[in-house]
Amino acid sequence: MNKKNIWILGLLATVLSGVLSSCDDDDDDNKLNYSDPRIRTMSIVGISNTFIVNDVEELIYNYDSLSFGTKLNALHPNFNGYQVKTPILYDSAGIWKTYPNDTTFKLDLSKGLKIRSLSVDSTCYKDYQIEIRVHKFDVESFEWEKIGNEIKHGSTNGNEKAVFLNGKYHYFFEDGQTSNYLTSKDASNWKLIGEYNYENKPLWSSLTAFNEKLYVSMGDSIFESTNDYADFQPCQMRIPDGYSKAKPLFVLGEKLWILAQKGETISLCYAGANDTTFTLGETITEPISFDEITSAVSASGSTNLGYIFSPEKDGNCVILSVDKSGIVIRPTQKSTFAYRNGMTVFYYENLICIMGGTNADGSYSNKTYSSTDSGITWSENSHRIMPGNGQFSHASALPDPDSNYIMLIGGNLGENSSIAWKGILKQFIMDDILYGKN
Repeated sequence: MNKKNIWILGLLATVLSGVLSSCDDDDDDNKLNYSDPRIRTMSIVGISNTFIVNDVEELIYNYDSLSFGTKLNALHPNFNGYQVKTPILYDSAGIWKTYPNDTTFKLDLSKGLKIRSLSVDSTCYKDYQIEIRVHKFDVESFEWEKIGNEIKHGSTNGNEKAVFLNGKYHYFFEDGQTSNYLTSKDASNWKLIGEYNYENKPLWSSLTAFNEKLYVSMGDSIFESTNDYADFQPCQMRIPDGYSKAKPLFVLGEKLWILAQKGETISLCYAGANDTTFTLGETITEPISFDEITSAVSASGSTNLGYIFSPEKDGNCVILSVDKSGIVIRPTQKSTFAYRNGMTVFYYENLICIMGGTNADGSYSNKTYSSTDSGITWSENSHRIMPGNGQFSHASALPDPDSNYIMLIGGNLGENSSIAWKGILKQFIMDDILYGKN
């Protein structure tokens, strides 16, 4: 062997025998020993278990950004090394301090943080920068745009509702003792049809469109519209014998569904387009109030379900679902949320949404809830807001038949308020751009 080869072998031996003080990334991944300072995983209970540890760039981050609004100022990450639980130091204003395993100890990661991982034998270390990424914008919040012309006076007592029938929005609201009737083709430009004083007081919240007519509860009975929609006569379909009160709920399975009451008994009834009498359905055994009902229809898989919301004695909301055959179930027995008078319930894409209304003390509620599993579980959506000043009660939310938009009609009790707002989930705005929806 010549001298040149001997010199090269000696140089290689020197390099291989050298030890770097930080032991950054020179150990083989398969060589697990107490002098390996690298972090293998970082997780945060309740936040994520999928943080990426990049040893080359000395960076720990999350590939998928956390939901908008996630708080990062008081977290306790958990670290694991390649051999045993790795000792960790954190940078506190330029001073390395020991990071305790006690989960009550929290770190502020809102602006990133530098940590130092030590080998178990304290001979080596490796520094990492932690960067937790959070959505800067709320991709699941509503965007609202005022579209309806203003009205001089809105409802003075929350007695109002809008429905869509024959290509028009029909909106009734009570101002004092007078009921106002307005129509619009686009929910933007409204025309006042007239002001009416009905002999029997209408409960406009029960207004339901079915079979080219409008149905509403007046007094204890159901009335139906004539050809011009503003005139009402007693409903031609009789309620079952013995029942003295009735109230329209919704249209489901090409039938008009109502609640009927006899003494303390509350029952579901239904009628088809050509029926002359409502058929008596299931008796409601759950604790609901006949006078305090909010109802809506929502998709559930490939079919639709009707929903009835009513306050329980403790103020909690009782939720019932009805299928098109009339079977009534209570999707969840768990505590859900407080029932609010005048809360708006509507279906949007795959969500049953609830928002607005007034609390038990009369204040407006700005809380919103949604369910993606047919009312079994509910989540409070603090990031979803209502339009304007958020003071909405008894508003009607109707899907626009030609787009992804929701039309929020009425509900704002302020004088000179806007009749309608157009809303869309931000996540669908990108769909509009990509797929040309309007």
